[in-house]
Amino acid sequence: MNALIHKPAAPTAADSVPIAVFDLDGTLLRGDSFVPFLVGYALRRRRFWPLVSLAVYVSLYACRILSARTAKERLLVAFFRDEPVDVITEYADRFCENWVRRHLRADMLMEMRRHQQAGHRVILVSASPDVYVPAIGRSIGIHEVICTRVAAQGRYCVGTVIGPNCKGGDKIEALKAHLRLEGPPGESYAYGDSRSDLPLLQWVRHGFLVCRHGTRPVSRHERRPDARGYRRGKVSHAARAAFITFGLAFCVQWAVSVLVFPLYKQRLAGYVPIVAGVIAGLTICRPRVCHALTRRLEMHPRRAFLTGLTALALGARLACLFVFPMEPANDHKYFHLYALNWLEGKSYGGIGWPHVSHLNKDGGPKAFYPPGMSLLLVGWYWLTVPTPLAGKLLNVLLGTVLVLLVYDIGRRAVGEAVGRWASLLTALMPALVFYSSTLGYEIALGVIFCAIIDLALVAPRRPKFWHVAAMGALAGFGSLLKPICLLIPLLILAWWVLSGARWRSLLYTCGVVACMALVIAPWSLRNYRTFNDVVLISTNGGYVLYSANNPASEGIHMVVPPPPGETDEVSMDRARSRAAVQWMLHNPGSFLRLALVKSMLVWGTSSTVMSYISFDRLPAWQENLCMAVINVFWAALLVACLVASLTTHAWCDRRLYLAYLFLVYLFALHLVFEAHSRHHVPVLGILALVAAAGLVGIANKERAVQQTTES
Repeated sequence: MNALIHKPAAPTAADSVPIAVFDLDGTLLRGDSFVPFLVGYALRRRRFWPLVSLAVYVSLYACRILSARTAKERLLVAFFRDEPVDVITEYADRFCENWVRRHLRADMLMEMRRHQQAGHRVILVSASPDVYVPAIGRSIGIHEVICTRVAAQGRYCVGTVIGPNCKGGDKIEALKAHLRLEGPPGESYAYGDSRSDLPLLQWVRHGFLVCRHGTRPVSRHERRPDARGYRRGKVSHAARAAFITFGLAFCVQWAVSVLVFPLYKQRLAGYVPIVAGVIAGLTICRPRVCHALTRRLEMHPRRAFLTGLTALALGARLACLFVFPMEPANDHKYFHLYALNWLEGKSYGGIGWPHVSHLNKDGGPKAFYPPGMSLLLVGWYWLTVPTPLAGKLLNVLLGTVLVLLVYDIGRRAVGEAVGRWASLLTALMPALVFYSSTLGYEIALGVIFCAIIDLALVAPRRPKFWHVAAMGALAGFGSLLKPICLLIPLLILAWWVLSGARWRSLLYTCGVVACMALVIAPWSLRNYRTFNDVVLISTNGGYVLYSANNPASEGIHMVVPPPPGETDEVSMDRARSRAAVQWMLHNPGSFLRLALVKSMLVWGTSSTVMSYISFDRLPAWQENLCMAVINVFWAALLVACLVASLTTHAWCDRRLYLAYLFLVYLFALHLVFEAHSRHHVPVLGILALVAAAGLVGIANKERAVQQTTES
């Protein structure tokens, strides 16, 4: 703003006078100051509508649909358009006295004072706007300030950004203009905390990357991946070998399962879509075809690609709502009915379940199903209407969010091309598209898995508090969806150890567990009051385990005679758990044989999800056609992952290790518990990332060959 822009003074000394340049957020201050300033100003002025836009624009920026400059400008317009400049200035001074004073970093403030005492020119350079940065500079004794400029008209703020966003390389250009020099003085210093500060830190003679507990020098040739927090060359060779071995073994058992499954089901016609899928996969994996397709994906601007991708994913899933039966069946019916009970003020459960009819006294089980999906539905029904169509629309939206999360993981972990390939595969994957038309929890679980992986990639070694809290909250709600998520902290711990966080890994994991406990505790307390016994989440764990591990088991869900000692659902859970464990210990050979069958049932096909989608309510030809389409894509995905494992280093990328840990965990879990192809739905996005990494690797090799030939 014209009234708020800090007018830089002309240089007062020769170009030999040392300068010390300091970033603001994360360097002089702990954390970000822009969002706290916006929120504080809106609350003080009782302007609540801009707070809604804050969540929208931050989400669009996080998904890279909006650039940093555009998102910042739209927020400034939403919060400050037609606001008096004097009022903003007054609040900026108050903000400095309260929030800024509490968040100053004492070590960096002392470093700044040392430079001032040595006679150096201290300059504050920040991408934050000039509605408050000059006030912060004055409050800590810095009189030369360079920051993003905001337009004003008369005595009122306009909110639009004037000139470039003062970030990355633009900081250097702004500093050159301020100093009236083309290069830095002989003795020059700069301090910053992020990747975007690297150009500035390498431009000066002495650049320092600010970490949580101090600073370290930055070389002129330091590359960006180092600033992301990964230790170059520090990843264990044993871990790398383990992931490569698992990747190859997993793809081999997947291929064997796909080949054996039609024989096991005595449906030889099932080989027709498999052969078609293998041919399609081999065609796409041909170097020239793969290179051409990758170039096609890369030629579109990011915003145009993401807009088209979102429309494609959303449109395909919406279309399925009107193709498949509307009324939910199987477990999904109970999720819907329990949500309706809550809306009517009734307690959770209380609906008789046919497979435990001897426990249906007092209306039925009270905690047989985990409550997560019903919690999601009751919140959504409260916002919309309590109908199956509305509930399925929620899964459609979650499926679209999953596509965008897979894109962001691929982009962050490997590169833009991998993100585009993986998100396109996820958007078009028939199993995911068709399953979005149900009320199943698997899509939501996949979103939670990918959101945790994405958060881990943001700060692999030194996550901030909100990263840890968000991971814990997601893992906690995931546990309410399906209790298998209770062990997610162990996967996150392994990830931080492999990323080089060392002893801090335990500290961060304790934070994740604490946040998980805060999410789960209210439900556990409700269960204690209901049963007068400890039930962490649900009472169906023993039922599911015994169903898959008993003398007559075939690896899938089955109704078995209850063992002795069942008087209520809590005793049922414990009695069946004990019976299942005893059978596994006394029959190790049968258990291992059954584990092989379960692996085939989970990974040998993706088409049995149709049993939950149609429940034999579709015409036979329509259901068979849907299963064939699913299997064609499933076989093509297998070929892409297998080629990636054999010809590229897809399983070696340490930035995808957490994704692979989720895959390992889910694979091992369903060697023990009951098997069904719907259980691999939460990790289909991860398989798309593996395939995408392989396809881009093939394309890059072909590109190198073509360049060599041309030269």
